[in-house]
This record gives sequence, structure tokens and C-alpha cells, in this order.
Amino acid sequence: MAQYKELCKICKTERVLIKSRKQFPICIKCQMKNFDQEIKDPKFKKLFDIPKEDYINNSFLRDIKSRYLRFGNLSEKQIEVFKKVVENENEKIINKQKEEENPGYTLPFPKFIKKVIHKPTGIYANENFLESKYAKDFILNTDTKILAARSGEIIKIKSNSDEWGLNIKLTKKANYVLIDHHDGTYAEYLHFGKDKITTKKGRKVTREELLGYSGLSGCMDKPFLHFNVFKIVNEKAISIPIKFLDD
Repeated sequence: MAQYKELCKICKTERVLIKSRKQFPICIKCQMKNFDQEIKDPKFKKLFDIPKEDYINNSFLRDIKSRYLRFGNLSEKQIEVFKKVVENENEKIINKQKEEENPGYTLPFPKFIKKVIHKPTGIYANENFLESKYAKDFILNTDTKILAARSGEIIKIKSNSDEWGLNIKLTKKANYVLIDHHDGTYAEYLHFGKDKITTKKGRKVTREELLGYSGLSGCMDKPFLHFNVFKIVNEKAISIPIKFLDD
């Protein structure tokens, strides 16, 4: 999706990133100019009583509060979604704090799911390739939540494939998420279901944040998640061993 930078229509000094020429560009400072005004309705006073940083970091939260300040009310659906987004933001903060206190990789799926390793053999064995030598393949049911094992930035995704089967030619048909940890390492998560990736390119994710749901895509004869951490050496991906905190 194309993005543009336009001058804020109000202050005419700050540049604002917009996704459509029809979008009204307004900078964060101008949008939040009236956020300190008193809200008398107890219900909405409690709803909007969240840290200022949450508004700064999330345009949706700003838009909803701006809408309320303008019209004096919100629909039940808007209130419900606002609460959910705040809950998600709080969860990310907690996960970030946990990672800072205990850095490392967590298993890329919910804790209540038993870890079962799938070991491809023959021409499909991970050990045959430098780029996947230390990869882990976890057997999971389709539509299992796939979580970020470590925080980082989403730099590439593919989610439009429903082709799968035990055929090496289908390797590139796998749906995947690629995360840059910004320390020279990357993690790839392969075999999401078609259109089952819930994150997007450019998003900064925290450990245990939802990436999407497992499914059938690429070279496979049963549903599983292929998880691999690697470095780039001489422009080539080289798989590296890691340990999970959960082990």
C-alpha cells in the first residue's frame, strides 16, 4: 500500500504519514490538542483514562477519542473495540517488560499446547541445508495461534497461498512471516494458512504477540510450523542454534 507524507492541515509545520490522498492529514500534537478537556460523563471519563503514551503510539485510540470529543458519544461497537485495543497495548507493554527481564526465545505457540517435534527426513531434512540446519518443526493443528518467539520488526510476509503437498517444488508456496530482531539475527515462521496472517509488514511486535494461525501451505504432508533463526553471512542465510526459555 502506497504511503505519503503531507503537511498537517492545522499547524502546517509537521509532516504526517497518510495512506490515501483523500485522508485529512493532522499531526499527533494537533489531534491531541483538546485531549485534556474535562469529560463529565463517568462512563467515558473512565474509558479514556489511559496513559498519554497510549494515545501517542496508537492512531486508532486518538481517532476514537477525537470522535467522542467532537460528537459527544460513541457506538457500543466503537467502545468495545477501543477497550480491546487498550488491552492489547497493555499486553504488549507487559510482554516487553518480561523480555527485558528475561531475554531469549519463547515457544512460538500458546503455552498450553504440548510441544511435538516433526523431523523431516531424506531430501526434506533441515540438516541438508545451511539456511535451515537448526530449524525446528512443531506439529500443530491447523488454526493454532502462532506467536512471536522474540520481539522485532516484520520485514516480509506472504499469505496468499493454499497450495501444499510433499513436493520440494512447493517450498516457495509456503505462507510465512519474517522478523528482523535488529541484532543481526532473523526469524522465519513458515506454513500459515491462506489469509491467516494477522500482522503486517513494518509492524514492531513484542514477544508472544499474535502473528497469525497455522495452516496448510508449501512443502508439507501434515500441518506443522517451521521455525528458523538465521544470520546473513556473505549475502547468504546461515541457520543458527537457539534455546527456548520454555525448555
